[in-house]
Amino acid sequence: VYIYTKNKMETQTEITYNDVVLIVQGYYTTGETQSYDYVGSPPEFEIHEVYTEDSKVNIIDILNFATIDELEELSIEQIESK
Repeated sequence: VYIYTKNKMETQTEITYNDVVLIVQGYYTTGETQSYDYVGSPPEFEIHEVYTEDSKVNIIDILNFATIDELEELSIEQIESK
């Protein structure tokens, strides 16, 4: 599922984290390339919801910030490897 808004798209990734399959939903923003007068920007993924593979319960509220950051990085890697 992709919904584009400028360089931002709503998407869903499937991440295996600590041997648990998680469905991660959020917004992916593409990075901007560097030029001679602009430093550029890295890609971003902002998580809104996290589900286990077989659950309909959003578990984002029980995840700590470090885990959310790690899931965001893993989502970016997965999106950019496609």
